[in-house]
Amino acid sequence: MSDQDIVSLNVGGKIIEGWDSVRVTRSIERFPSDFSLGLMDYYPGTSEKQLVQEGQSGEVRIGSDLVLTGYIDSWEPAITRRAP
Repeated sequence: MSDQDIVSLNVGGKIIEGWDSVRVTRSIERFPSDFSLGLMDYYPGTSEKQLVQEGQSGEVRIGSDLVLTGYIDSWEPAITRRAP
């Protein structure tokens, strides 16, 4: 994957990358735009826990392109049987 394809979330002054799943919805026929990003509970390669709070402002970028700005509506921690 090239740098121009990397999806990142900037929230609380931190840039989070390395998503397991990504969905970004933008359409002239659909309002509001939204996104869903799935990842592990810890930053890849560290013991630092992901800290995202509902109500925080955030920016979603694909490469260097800003595609969405807004607020975190929900943060849903989950455990599944599926291996990463």
